[in-house]
Amino acid sequence: MKGINIPIYLKVDTNIIGEIKGYLNEMPIDLTKVLIVSGTNYTAGFAKQVHLQLKKESNISHMIIQDNTIETVVKINEKIILEEYSTIIAIGGGRVLDVCKYTSYISRIDLVCIPTTLAHDGIASPIAVLKIGDEVKSLGCDVPKSVLIDLDIIYASPLESKKSGVGDILSNVTAIFDWKLSGSKTGENINDFSVMLSEIAYKSIVNHRSRDLEDREFLYDLSKAIILSGLSMEITGSSRPCSGSEHLFSHALDLYDEINLPHGIQVAVGSVMSSYIQKQEFKEQINFLKEFNIPYSPVTAGINEDLALSAWMNAKNMRKGRYTILNILENEQETYINAIKEINKL
Repeated sequence: MKGINIPIYLKVDTNIIGEIKGYLNEMPIDLTKVLIVSGTNYTAGFAKQVHLQLKKESNISHMIIQDNTIETVVKINEKIILEEYSTIIAIGGGRVLDVCKYTSYISRIDLVCIPTTLAHDGIASPIAVLKIGDEVKSLGCDVPKSVLIDLDIIYASPLESKKSGVGDILSNVTAIFDWKLSGSKTGENINDFSVMLSEIAYKSIVNHRSRDLEDREFLYDLSKAIILSGLSMEITGSSRPCSGSEHLFSHALDLYDEINLPHGIQVAVGSVMSSYIQKQEFKEQINFLKEFNIPYSPVTAGINEDLALSAWMNAKNMRKGRYTILNILENEQETYINAIKEINKL
């Protein structure tokens, strides 16, 4: 039976960076020799704050990375092995966290994740998205041992990243539909507890009293929803509870150089289309996204109809073995064309 990993230390609060030493000292981790990994500019500034607070008590270094390639993972691992670090503190967005999650998984040392955005549901997931050559791969890893979400940092993060996080949570409803469809058609096992966590995360945002991305209570609850989505994936051992046909569409869009949208925005557009195809309440999703001024259709996202059609036609080929509504469509091209045109008009 697969063991389940969850963060043994999880905090969502204000001024975490300002009091980081106290939080770290509460954790059952080895702070003898610490490697801080961050992105450039914005996230590097937070890394410097952590460095200043820890340098008197720990042997600490700061490494800046610029991508999420497998070569970067290898480079960090070489440093960890040669210099014998005991803990990684990852401060940044999805790329930094994914690199550090996989590095920690390989090197078997403790990882503390401090996300600077809520742009996706991968913060506490057992999946690291890395570039290997010309391909982007979703690789299995461990859930971070510790997660610290500083609401002051999240509040100050770009508006688009918050919209992206909302969009990624929206995908849970279409992903669950596709998973249950696969269960009925292929016999794929459905983990009901994972489904429940994914649904709780989705409903906590869709039914939230606020529609304000500057509302700290909403950001607190979005943080929780993102953590719950990640844990639903950990329990299942895959991204199934949060990734279905809408994510396949997003992966297909990633192949086009002219598309440069945040992951969660692509997924939001995909979720509306998937809901339409699944005969779910897609108009309710559109109204929800409109309240946040989040793109809900190809036209509102700046994707022309021909490119959107091409992406949908290629979507079911993006992940072998991922059975979704796209596998049972008849007259699929006509279905996609009609869906794109109808949704674009709303």
